[in-house]
Amino acid sequence: MTELAPAPLRAVARIPRRLTDLLKARLGNLAEEIIREIRQAIPEYAWAIDGGRATGTRLAVEQAIATYLDQLTDPGADTRLRDAMCRRLGRGEAYQGRSLDVLQSAYRLAGRIAWRQVMALRAEGKLPAEGIAELADALMEYVDEITAVSQWGYNEAQLRLRGTRLTARRRLLHLLLERPAPSAETMAGEARALGWTVPNEVTLIAVHNPDGMLRDEQVPLDEPVLVDLRPGASMILVPGQVHPDTVRWLGRVLHGAQLAVGATVPPSAAWASLRWANRALQLVRDGALPDRAVTWVDENLAALWLHADPLLTGRLADRRLAPLLSVPVAQREKLAETLLAWLQTHGSAPELSVVLAVHPQTVRHRLRRLKQLFGAAVYEPQAAFELLIALRARGV
Repeated sequence: MTELAPAPLRAVARIPRRLTDLLKARLGNLAEEIIREIRQAIPEYAWAIDGGRATGTRLAVEQAIATYLDQLTDPGADTRLRDAMCRRLGRGEAYQGRSLDVLQSAYRLAGRIAWRQVMALRAEGKLPAEGIAELADALMEYVDEITAVSQWGYNEAQLRLRGTRLTARRRLLHLLLERPAPSAETMAGEARALGWTVPNEVTLIAVHNPDGMLRDEQVPLDEPVLVDLRPGASMILVPGQVHPDTVRWLGRVLHGAQLAVGATVPPSAAWASLRWANRALQLVRDGALPDRAVTWVDENLAALWLHADPLLTGRLADRRLAPLLSVPVAQREKLAETLLAWLQTHGSAPELSVVLAVHPQTVRHRLRRLKQLFGAAVYEPQAAFELLIALRARGV
């Protein structure tokens, strides 16, 4: 991460060093007042102010005030201790799962309390009137400065947390895909660490990730899905059934990636849902299924079954469709289309002519030729079933 330090606080020339020394003399009382009022006004920080942490909190507040006073007369003053403290506070907010709003409120409150001390000095006649405006500007700038440093630490922690959660989300996904399935205790423990509950059913979605352009972080971490979009194994697990709206949303966040939605299964069968989804994507690439943005396994079960073993299906097709090899190539496709239409409908020549968009006499001629080629096989249930499979496998 590129780190950009905040601009240093500008010096306030009209404030002599003796006055900053005077403010430093009140450092302890000012720190105590800031801590007391933060405890009362901001309950989120009560844990950091009470008990054994009180000393560390006091030292941190005193360091912030001392650095502010040093910078009033020397903009090049060493801020390393102050910066380390503010970055640590920013990281703490991220690890607590909060935004920086609470910490910023504490900073602003501390600034108001510090200003009360300044005005008390003014009332005592120890602070010249001409320096008040500059001092007020410097104090506001300082609050902005320490907020920026804390934001720096907050962003660092957010990146670490995000990387950790992305890895944990991917690890849990692959744990659910293991065969044999891990124990329920192991699964529940991993899920609990991610703030995720193992559902009764899951659906796997295979994702075509062209050129590895997709990244896990494209799917927000607050979504209840598990993601691994690395090339060669791109997948998403969705708890329960997948609503079409969810698929449309995924298509948008993944910039139109091609998806195949597997069957909804118990978690122990998640591997099968993924296998079917991956197979559906492959069939789309092979041209056996229509080229669509989303392919639903449950709508293509017959095609998946038919192409489950290409070698075996090809052998069946070669065996059953062998009689067509004796026919010229120009006629072969037309005869195959007619055979498929007849096996599907067992319609008459006039009925088939409507399906095939040819003259009934042409259909009669083709049917006679088919009977010559295949004989009684077209009437035998088992042979007719295998012919139907063979024709579908060949894409007729």
